[in-house]
Amino acid sequence: MTVIAIIQARMSSTRLPGKVLLPLANKPVLAHVVERLSYSRLIEKIVVATSIDSIDDSIADFCHENHILCFRGSLKDVLDRYYQSAKQYNASTVVRITADCPVIDPVVVDAVITGFLSGNYDLFGLDGEFPDGLDCTVFSMLALKQAWLNAKLKSEREHVGPYLENNPQLFNNGSLKIFKGLQHHRWTLDEPEDYLLLTEIFETLHNPNSLFLTHDILQLIQKKPELLTLNQDIVRNEGYLKSIQNDGVLMTDLETLKNSQGPKLYQRAKELIPGGTQLLSKRPEMFAPDIWPAYYSKAKGCRVWDLDGREFIDISIMAVGACILGYADDDVDGAVIEAIQKGVNSTLNCPEEVELAEALIELHPWFGMVRYARSGGEALSVAVRIARAKTKREKVLFSGYHGWTDWYLAANLQDEKALDGQLMPGLEPNGVPRGLAGTAIPFNFNDIESLRETLRGKESEIAAIIIEPSRGEEAPDDYLKTLREIASEIGAVLIFDEITSGYRMCAGGIHRRYGIYPDIAVFAKSMANGYAMSAILGTEDVMQAAQSTFISSTNWTEKIGPTAALATLKKYQSEQAEKHLITTGNRVKEIWRTAAIANGLEINVTGLPSLAAFAFKARHPLELNTRFTIEMLEEGFLGFRQFKPSLAHNSNDLRLYELAVSRVFGLLAGDLECTNLDTPKHHSGFQRITKE
Repeated sequence: MTVIAIIQARMSSTRLPGKVLLPLANKPVLAHVVERLSYSRLIEKIVVATSIDSIDDSIADFCHENHILCFRGSLKDVLDRYYQSAKQYNASTVVRITADCPVIDPVVVDAVITGFLSGNYDLFGLDGEFPDGLDCTVFSMLALKQAWLNAKLKSEREHVGPYLENNPQLFNNGSLKIFKGLQHHRWTLDEPEDYLLLTEIFETLHNPNSLFLTHDILQLIQKKPELLTLNQDIVRNEGYLKSIQNDGVLMTDLETLKNSQGPKLYQRAKELIPGGTQLLSKRPEMFAPDIWPAYYSKAKGCRVWDLDGREFIDISIMAVGACILGYADDDVDGAVIEAIQKGVNSTLNCPEEVELAEALIELHPWFGMVRYARSGGEALSVAVRIARAKTKREKVLFSGYHGWTDWYLAANLQDEKALDGQLMPGLEPNGVPRGLAGTAIPFNFNDIESLRETLRGKESEIAAIIIEPSRGEEAPDDYLKTLREIASEIGAVLIFDEITSGYRMCAGGIHRRYGIYPDIAVFAKSMANGYAMSAILGTEDVMQAAQSTFISSTNWTEKIGPTAALATLKKYQSEQAEKHLITTGNRVKEIWRTAAIANGLEINVTGLPSLAAFAFKARHPLELNTRFTIEMLEEGFLGFRQFKPSLAHNSNDLRLYELAVSRVFGLLAGDLECTNLDTPKHHSGFQRITKE
């Protein structure tokens, strides 16, 4: 059996920050812990398990400099950190030690290990009458894995042993009774008063040539009983007791999520708002019905707080791709606040719309003019209107998803399933005038022969060919070139819908990467980092047709949208955001693949790095998606089978995400039939929402 001692260590103690590297007898506390454990006869490896938080870099550096094995994992989920470190170093028996115990006694540690090995135990430790600071618990790797898989309470994730200790019916637990009546002694390091006592102990007893043990400390205190008074008023196991107190408020188990404020408010919303929300992609039913938090109280960077104050790391759709720099970006918000203070609208026009037009055309010099709107759907409708005005034709050929407006939904008037192959099935054309039947004609992505067949005989009737130049994968060059040629041949306006693809792989439109230029490109979503803004860029010849029809709106003249778009573009370019987005997206795709392989799950990973997605290859994919989302909520993530990275996501966020995905995929692999899913599965397309 491989016996490994794992020392949990962090610098961010609330009561005594940096305590594990404080000096005692000219050496850091952590050095004493490692040295004393090295005297054990039974421990084969010693590993320090710290967090990936930057504050713990000093611990990792200390370990590296002193040739000590070190594992870095979750800061808050200590149980996961422990399990992952034990797994990495192939432990069969794990000895839990904390770095705040600089007088840990190797004789006592060996006695506990011997006790564990002598019986068929899952957990073995000291009884309750030992001095605080000799803490040592031994787990079997199998028991530790069970705790890792099943522990839900905050106290059970922040601490390693509680799940095993709190479920004696599941585990064979034992203890060693070698101390009696010594529980009032406190030799751990958690408060400044503790440090005073330990300083006295080490100054008196430390000898570089020999090791002092428990009986030496007891003899010292017998000689100097006043030492007991230095820290006698401190509550034992205060951190654990506080985490237990918070379990009822902060735990994120299924029942807590169900009964939180967000799902309750959403039930009320369905009585007041048709469909419950303003955007289909933000309906809770698209993620985990009855569970998804639904509403936020605050968002910053890549973190979102729900109405109950729970913090989640958003590794999902990041405001449906709108917040490319992260939530509440200081630079963009600062520019907007300044604009607000100067007045967001007036009888006169804001100069920012001219400045933005110049910046956008500088990025896309093949265009000559710009019009603005404030949302993607209306901007695309403007583009279609301009194309029809320019060509004096009515019919539109399209591929992909293009929003909610009449010109697009008209495709379903003749064939109610015409749009099912264009990303969003189930869209009903109710309310769309029947007279628009036949004006919107879909064709399949990258299928030129199908397009030519659809086009045959209608060449002189087509006003526009509209596509998303790229969404799931990079666009094939031949496909885009042929579309460009066909549009030019028949006199149709070629429109690239860059509402989703814009800014995700480069500043401006993704078509910049291909060197194939449409007559019009439409932008929204990411261009203003969450503020309402959209733009229609086109050649001067085509865009002048806007003056032969009527396109106008008061709110298209306000100042906030162009200001936010300019600030977003400026920061995007200065930070070279596309490099970070691509690297981050590829890293998450690799996390999915690696975790799936490790747990025997079959998934299909697709998409551009900045529009990544995975799908379960199983009999019940919707159920697995739903359970994945729920389990990730319990792990502290807004997690979904899609990911739209932002500049705000950093390596620490991804490391925590990797740990969570590994654990959740492990759970899913053990229940592919989804017998543990007791909530409705998520929706896969448009479905009518009814109040309950």
